[in-house]
Amino acid sequence: MSTINPVANINAVSPVSASVVSREQRQQNLLPHQIVRATVAEGGQSSVMLELAQRRFPAETRVPLETGQQLDLLVLATSPRLELRVVEQGLMERLGHSLHLLNEPWELSALVQKLVESGGVWLDRLSPQARAALEAWVALQARMTEKPEGKLLQSLAGRLGLDMEARLAAGEKEGAAQGLKSALQEMARSLDGPGTEMVERASRLQQGLELMQLSQIRLAQQGTVLVPLPLPFAEQSYLLYEEGDPPEEGGAAPRRVSLHMTLQGLGDLRVDFLQEDEGLHVRFACENDEKARFVSTYREELIRALESFSLRGLLVATGAASPATDLIRRLVPEGAGVLDTRV
Repeated sequence: MSTINPVANINAVSPVSASVVSREQRQQNLLPHQIVRATVAEGGQSSVMLELAQRRFPAETRVPLETGQQLDLLVLATSPRLELRVVEQGLMERLGHSLHLLNEPWELSALVQKLVESGGVWLDRLSPQARAALEAWVALQARMTEKPEGKLLQSLAGRLGLDMEARLAAGEKEGAAQGLKSALQEMARSLDGPGTEMVERASRLQQGLELMQLSQIRLAQQGTVLVPLPLPFAEQSYLLYEEGDPPEEGGAAPRRVSLHMTLQGLGDLRVDFLQEDEGLHVRFACENDEKARFVSTYREELIRALESFSLRGLLVATGAASPATDLIRRLVPEGAGVLDTRV
């Protein structure tokens, strides 16, 4: 079984560190984890001139770069200085190898619960850090099942460990070990070896988490934030956040949050929240008319629950696709080349 390790691949290639003043950083408007296309305007052995979005700035590199060479660069940090790393293997190529995983139900809760409930049979073979990460996950899941709350969901999403490599690069070894991804990696290494059911399931889930990391990088190119949501009552669920351009007449930029879920009994559901200056607009998209009629019976209750957010309208409609289908459409827009990683 092949393992996707996007961050290791990225770290294996040579970094380009650009010492750019904060004014230039603001002009470039770069975001951490964004991938951008740059051209080497002036090559060199250790110092080069990069051209990005029709602006040039000096950079330091550990490998020689030739004038005219085009680079796909991952933004590692924007403060206190801009740090970029060359992405050697095409992001879309790596995504293409793992998109099939999106069609599988997310079994995180069931697997982790089974592992912890089996007690010493499995846990004794793991490090104290991995055991603590698993036990903390199960405890949070139990609390979330009893009383779903936003802060609990935020804690669960944070404990997925999608920032593991970033924490390790920053020297935060203890923090990196607290995530579920780190525990799954240790499970795949420490248990009975290839062919063992638990190892296979752990490896599969690890690949799923790495797919989410790749998806976050890809969507960041489009100005979209992806947050996987490990909801205990959903087969699949994630959130997308986008911010539009500020109105020409002034005011705050519109913000859109889209919640994509597959729920037992209700099926595929997408909930769009659009926040503008005049208030909040909400749209529920269900997979068919029957499900839309069912959701509509709770319309007044939903309006009362959201009225404190200056609700301007609530619509129940059809047209929801599966979360996997919607995400694939965002990752690989129609007509886009599979190797096109430009912003």
